[in-house]
Amino acid sequence: MKTLALALTALAVSSTPMIYARSESPARLEVIHMANPEFPSELTRRGIFDGEASAVISLGPDGRAADWLIVAYSHPAFEPLAAEILRSLECKPLNPEAPVRANIHFQFQTRGVIVSHTASETVDRLLTPFTGIRPVRKLSKPSQLDQPLVPRRTVPPNYPQAALGEERVTIEFLIDESGRVRIPVLHKGANVSLANAAADALIQWEFEPPTRQGRPAIVIARQEFVLPAP
Repeated sequence: MKTLALALTALAVSSTPMIYARSESPARLEVIHMANPEFPSELTRRGIFDGEASAVISLGPDGRAADWLIVAYSHPAFEPLAAEILRSLECKPLNPEAPVRANIHFQFQTRGVIVSHTASETVDRLLTPFTGIRPVRKLSKPSQLDQPLVPRRTVPPNYPQAALGEERVTIEFLIDESGRVRIPVLHKGANVSLANAAADALIQWEFEPPTRQGRPAIVIARQEFVLPAP
């Protein structure tokens, strides 16, 4: 039986009491348990002995992946392998009070099991090509889509009471192949209550399914929310 050598690249986010939030300094993702699926035999028969995949996950307070999107892979056979690992993934919690977002990069090989962690910076890093291979890349910017993003359903935030003057937050989020909003994070702003209200509303938004060159795509997007002055 051939097993997988696996490398993970993770970006931890901050421990502020947010639904999702980003930190300026990454933290180490400590894996406690994960599945070790077999390397696909059909690939070895074709002379393929390694591969890669990348995912964006929401790591819950219990250290498990509460949500994820696999955004790139070097061969379609590695997408279900990455999903199998993520379903079983158990890590040391990064924040015991709230979910956090992490970028994970998998390197699959036919020998042994190796887990390493190197800090990444942003989801934008996942928009750059893999080294030495030509991957299937689902993650796109809005400008790379066949058509502009079209919302089918929007929900206004239940805005908190303004303290002093006008306040703004920008939420970064992913839109999956079906047009659903996934894994929002605070990109800019300091009002925690406003950011939570914005994320609560945004997760209910729906878009027309995005495509890039005629194929389903995952989009990284941002939306600003403004709390008017009292």
